[in-house]
Amino acid sequence: MLKKTIHFSLKAFAIWITILITSVISSLIIPVDTTLITNDGPLTSEQAFLVVSAMYAIMLAVLAERAIARGLHLIALLSITIFFAQSFLLAMEAWYFADNLTISVTTISNGIAQAALIAIIAGTIASLLWRSPQQSPASLPQLTKALCTKLLVVGILYVTAYFIAGYFIAWADVDLQAYYGFGSEINNWYLMAFQLLRGIMWGILALFIMSHLKRNMVEQTIIVGSIFSVFASAQLLYPNPFMPWNIRFTHMIEVGTSNLVFGMFAVIVLCWRTPDHPNNHIQTKNSETITAP
Repeated sequence: MLKKTIHFSLKAFAIWITILITSVISSLIIPVDTTLITNDGPLTSEQAFLVVSAMYAIMLAVLAERAIARGLHLIALLSITIFFAQSFLLAMEAWYFADNLTISVTTISNGIAQAALIAIIAGTIASLLWRSPQQSPASLPQLTKALCTKLLVVGILYVTAYFIAGYFIAWADVDLQAYYGFGSEINNWYLMAFQLLRGIMWGILALFIMSHLKRNMVEQTIIVGSIFSVFASAQLLYPNPFMPWNIRFTHMIEVGTSNLVFGMFAVIVLCWRTPDHPNNHIQTKNSETITAP
């Protein structure tokens, strides 16, 4: 047990170093203006860089450790997960509220490009650390009516979690209300439709992750919920010129909580026993098919 813990810790440390180095390189290749950043939170930019990168490294290490994928499949799993959970889906939100954040499309685009580079390199390096023979990943289920219904339900769950957390956690903060102009320019119907789209995309990501994990719903629930929570909220520890610390802190609690709950319930919905869910047909390393009961 101790030996396994040490090995896992060393691998997580290697991923952390990889993320740190890759982040520095990507910032040189694809620069983002940081001249207006002030250290207004509990961490400086440098401290947040170390802490957030460590959190990402731990989550990637856990995902790699519990995955049945290896080689190119593992690279795809790790890279796609970190890119969409930590960057693309959050960039969509930033784009929607760009006027409130006073952030340019160029800045958002550069951030996405940086994240893509980091995801590919970190995913590749991490996959090299987990090269032991394992089961082959299950293929994603075919797009059937039942699966589409599940994804729609997951999307609705996301909207529900988003608005409940938004109302009881975020909107309870008067400073946050003022930051968003007390919601005077927010069209809740448009926002609801937009979040439904994001919720379905989160659901597809959950389905993708589940198909590469060991066939254990409890374990999948914990991993997916944790990934969605950590990757979506941890970066709010970074000082930035667009959002002061008191607003970031409220959003961090809101997003961390809602994404954790949503991610766990998304797995439960997607694991609901139908002939096409991702745990039903998993190929073992001996090419035998295990059918879920």
